Amino acid sequence: MYPFYHQLVSICGIIYINFMIKELILAIILGSLLGLGVTGGYLALHKKDIKNNPSKQIEITTPTSIPTTTISETPKQPSQISISSPENDALISTDQTTIKGTTSPNSLIIITTASQTFSDKSDTKGNFSVSIKLDSGINFIKISAIDQTNNQFDTTINVTYSTAKI
Repeated sequence: MYPFYHQLVSICGIIYINFMIKELILAIILGSLLGLGVTGGYLALHKKDIKNNPSKQIEITTPTSIPTTTISETPKQPSQISISSPENDALISTDQTTIKGTTSPNSLIIITTASQTFSDKSDTKGNFSVSIKLDSGINFIKISAIDQTNNQFDTTINVTYSTAKI
């Protein structure tokens, strides 16, 4: 009795598995058809709704010219500081240099590098000369002049200190 029972169970199992695969494939096909039908119906109704309701349609407009207005700027006060030596982007082979220039008479001169700050005053003609110490490599130097009415004028120069032979 046992051998017949085992054969029957294995045959029924194969039939049952084949039946499940067929049901699975049928479910996938029916689900896909149902999904496509619902999506197609929605799109058809939505397209019909756009045709009947023009407020939902995309409106394309052409650009129009905008009248231009001219804004006059108040003229800027010219920079009241000019550097005569050293030139911007100068290459210097010593660690000491002198910043020379002109500004308003009797102005406070403040020179700032990455590592130090130097100060002095311009003479009665506005000339100044301040000795500074440079760091190795490129030095970004900011020169500020503050005149007697507390107006501040700034300028910057770059000076490179290198002992390399070129």
